[in-house]
Amino acid sequence: MNCSSKLIRHNGPHPPGGFPFVDPKTGMKFSGSEGGIRDTVERILQHRLSNPKVFTDAAMLDFNATLAEVDCFQCLRLGSDARWCTNGQPGSPQRVLRAVNKFCPDCGSTMIERYCPTCSSRRLVGYDCGKCGKEFSL
Repeated sequence: MNCSSKLIRHNGPHPPGGFPFVDPKTGMKFSGSEGGIRDTVERILQHRLSNPKVFTDAAMLDFNATLAEVDCFQCLRLGSDARWCTNGQPGSPQRVLRAVNKFCPDCGSTMIERYCPTCSSRRLVGYDCGKCGKEFSL
């Protein structure tokens, strides 16, 4: 995989769809919906250790190398979206605005609540201003 972007963070809000992964050698699919990116890496490594004839390269059994592989896969899957990935250049990712209440700090209008898409909309993750179109995170 040729990666030009990396995930901004490995903790905090999960990207849409969690951290799914498809192993390039075996085609084994990992849903990535349970736990975080490190849990996905652990499941991938367990799969690779269970198949020693297929995975003979020590780098494919290294935690940090596998973490980088999953990281790259996520940015490719998300289209290097600036909300989740960065290319390491100044100005990337976009600045995340923080909301302190339900009113837009720029125009004063009441904002719309935005819920987490990966946990069945149970957790409030931010607000969207319907008037000026800005997104605010908690």
